[in-house]
Amino acid sequence: QELSFLRSQVSTLKSQIDQTNSRIKELEKMEK
Repeated sequence: QELSFLRSQVSTLKSQIDQTNSRIKELEKMEK
């Protein structure tokens, strides 16, 4: 079913965004 496929895509993307955001924060700390 398309809806459940889309929902799982969203969860995957959200976790990728979270990981990327925390990586950005780490890099920002290092730069300062």
